[in-house]
Amino acid sequence: NLIAASTPLATGFYYAAILDGTCESDNRLQISVIVNNPGIPTTDNASQFFCQVNNPTVADLDINEAIIVFYTVPTGGTPLAPSTALTNGTYYVALLDGIGCEGTIRLAITVTITAVGTPTTTSPTQDFCQADNPTVADIQVNETGVLFYDALTGGNLIASTAPLTAGIYYASILNGICESEARLAITVTITVVGTPTTNATTQNFCQGNNPTVAAISVNETGVVFYDAQTGGNVIPSTAVLVPGVYFATLQNGACESETRLAITVTISNPSAPTTGNATQSFCQIDAPTVADLQVNETSVVFYNQISGGTALLPTDALVSGTYYVALLDGTCESTNRLAITVIINNPIAPTTLNTTQDFCLAENPT
Repeated sequence: NLIAASTPLATGFYYAAILDGTCESDNRLQISVIVNNPGIPTTDNASQFFCQVNNPTVADLDINEAIIVFYTVPTGGTPLAPSTALTNGTYYVALLDGIGCEGTIRLAITVTITAVGTPTTTSPTQDFCQADNPTVADIQVNETGVLFYDALTGGNLIASTAPLTAGIYYASILNGICESEARLAITVTITVVGTPTTNATTQNFCQGNNPTVAAISVNETGVVFYDAQTGGNVIPSTAVLVPGVYFATLQNGACESETRLAITVTISNPSAPTTGNATQSFCQIDAPTVADLQVNETSVVFYNQISGGTALLPTDALVSGTYYVALLDGTCESTNRLAITVIINNPIAPTTLNTTQDFCLAENPT
């Protein structure tokens, strides 16, 4: 049969005759025709997911065959360059053979691009106390699943347990396998507070002065005291001092010293003085003074009341009543005072019936 010129070719033999006017050639030329159709490409994933941060391109589509061409339409259209950026939608893949033929049926692949926003924070500059041993996990961001890097792009991932240092950290949200396209820069500052100092790491106080924590001597202001080298409890400045070790730290805003200063406190309280006579009598005519009171110890101080009061001078005249004696031990007085009752004797003048008396020398009067 005569085959029309518009008839699609099929694989097989065709025979050609020359037409000369109304005459055809007696012999026909046999032509063997092979029509190539490379078939349909294949993939393990008809739906493929990509992260926007990776800037995916057509070349990233997963196809099992190597010689292929991509389109945005199922038929016709213009081939896409491998460097074409991927967007959400459907791409069509045709298989190529070695002589440049495309498959008539294209493989459809659905592409989903995951875009992850930049994390946020209430404070782009954050300060931390060195004493708290802050780590990357302490950086404040409003989202969960955040990763930190040492560069705005690329760079190295920083472990959440890494100690914080002063500088800039870059935060990225991790959503499944995708991260933020842009990272959040957070500036970190670290406040280092030195250890307080003192002129005496062992300090003695007098029990009689009712010393409090505020009396501990340090060279700096803004010092807080604890009952332990680390952790522990704050001791109020008004707390009564007791023998032991107190640990001082400086406060600088919200931060404290990284290391505390240990101060050993001792409390002196001498025993009350003693005497052989709790009641002592004196003659007024002898003009007795406080210095005449008899106690067994030498370093003592006298008062006219059992506590408090003003110390008496050794030259103060004695009067009948009770005196209280405290023992001195260096700079400390005993909190308990010895009571001594003082009696001042002053007999009345003698009397006579004759204020003028006459004697005979011969009688040798005495």
